Amino acid sequence: MVADKVVFKSGTEIALNRMEGIPDGTWAEVKEFLQNNESVVQKHPDMAKFVCENPSHVKMLSDFANNSEAIKGFLTSQYMVQHVAANKDEQEKIRALENDPELKPIFEDIKKMGPAGLQKWYGDESLMLKISAKLGGLGTFKETLEALATTPVTLHEAAREGKVDSVKEFLAKGEAVDKKDFKGVTPLGYAVGHNQAGVVKILLDKGAKAVVDTQGNTALHFAAGYGRTQILELLLGRMKNVSPQNEQGRTPLNVAEQNGQAQCVQMLRAKGGK
Repeated sequence: MVADKVVFKSGTEIALNRMEGIPDGTWAEVKEFLQNNESVVQKHPDMAKFVCENPSHVKMLSDFANNSEAIKGFLTSQYMVQHVAANKDEQEKIRALENDPELKPIFEDIKKMGPAGLQKWYGDESLMLKISAKLGGLGTFKETLEALATTPVTLHEAAREGKVDSVKEFLAKGEAVDKKDFKGVTPLGYAVGHNQAGVVKILLDKGAKAVVDTQGNTALHFAAGYGRTQILELLLGRMKNVSPQNEQGRTPLNVAEQNGQAQCVQMLRAKGGK
């Protein structure tokens, strides 16, 4: 092995072990993936170890980067594998699960498809928790799984859930305030859509841009369309242009009218919206 390291945007770094035979290009992809997922790696150091030992998985993992559900499914499955590998009693239970009527088709699918089959089930958090329950789900094992389920692993998830402290933590570590997730939506888009006014204010104070998705919709469009009157009032007090057009040529007022958001229509018209 060759000792190496990756330096994150926040200035912190972690040590890496490069196994012999890994091409330079592949190793560069490993380090880039880790740098782009600093918050997850720092909360779950085992992820870095797994990627270094399995560099061929980087492309698969990159495909669901910024997808909090998929990331959590991966972390859950990896924790379960590590837990079982270290516990002979659990290994016996896993072998029994392979013949469980409910889970047998899944184990057969994984055996048949190999890595592709395993990838298929990574993001199914309910499945991971179901397996945990069948294993007994006791002690720190259950607590760890619950912590994985409730702790935001992306800025987008923290914004969606209204977890202000987590949002501040992600931003403090250098997470881009306007970074789009796998759906092409920014953290501000999720905060507006899920009516998280406190997070909206934080993101705006950090310079979040008005456009929140790949269709040219702005935070105003989202607030007007979802009927988020408190957030709409906040946005109208900050944004000079209250009638931006999305790629379909619709303004926030058009969206509010289309969705029957009468109060938002009234608020926008009062500000000169067209």
